Amino acid sequence: MLRVFFFWLVVIILIQPILSSIDYYLDLHVRAVTAYVAEKAAPEGMVSPQLHQEAVDMLTAVGFKEDDIIINYDNSIHERGESITVSIQVPRDMMFVYRFISNMPTFYYAKSTVMSEWLD
Repeated sequence: MLRVFFFWLVVIILIQPILSSIDYYLDLHVRAVTAYVAEKAAPEGMVSPQLHQEAVDMLTAVGFKEDDIIINYDNSIHERGESITVSIQVPRDMMFVYRFISNMPTFYYAKSTVMSEWLD
């Protein structure tokens, strides 16, 4: 009986850091895609449909479902000096063996703001 308990304890100790790293890298990827979209939107003064699709493609490449990805931005053209804000929200899977707190985050969320560089 003690061997079984010890085996599961070792498995949890080995697996939890791996799951935590995966969770961290998915969060980092959502933040990087958000910053990328905002930076690419600055010269155009807006987020184009092609840029929106590129962001969706980058997120689905790491395993997120296309239907679950929520990208928020303003469709209007922003003049030079105005801010462009892009936010991305994607559902977060449970990646922890044990819940240490009761209100674990349920979404990966990132928001990026950049000044428009568009000239008429």
